[in-house]
Amino acid sequence: MSPVARRAVAGSVAVIAFALAFTSSAFRTSSVPWYQPLARRWVVTDHWTDPASPAMDWYGRVAVAAAVAVAAALGTIGVLRAIGREPAAGSFGPAALAMNLGALFWLCVIAYAWTLAHRRLPPSPPMAFEAAPVAGARATAP
Repeated sequence: MSPVARRAVAGSVAVIAFALAFTSSAFRTSSVPWYQPLARRWVVTDHWTDPASPAMDWYGRVAVAAAVAVAAALGTIGVLRAIGREPAAGSFGPAALAMNLGALFWLCVIAYAWTLAHRRLPPSPPMAFEAAPVAGARATAP
């Protein structure tokens, strides 16, 4: 198999692996890294239960899915080198990769948007704050 065909097949497998890893982590309970911007730290957990401390799971999900995609692409290249057979003419290439990218992108966007729309968040704690008086400001009566 030519190096161009191997890269096209590995790219297609990587796209599929990324899409499945990213989307499946939203549908099932799996531990992913969560970033707490206020504390500036990472926590690995399956869901966030502390509403007083905001956290983001998107960066962790992308990192996990990217690692899965790289592993899948490298594994595919290794398997294709071992097999060594040439595919049918025109069966793999940039057009097939573009179609895979487009179809999987929109399928994952729709699936992930569905999970975000139906996510049940814990209630936020009541905000207990008082407005501090501004220095030099005059109190006005209504």
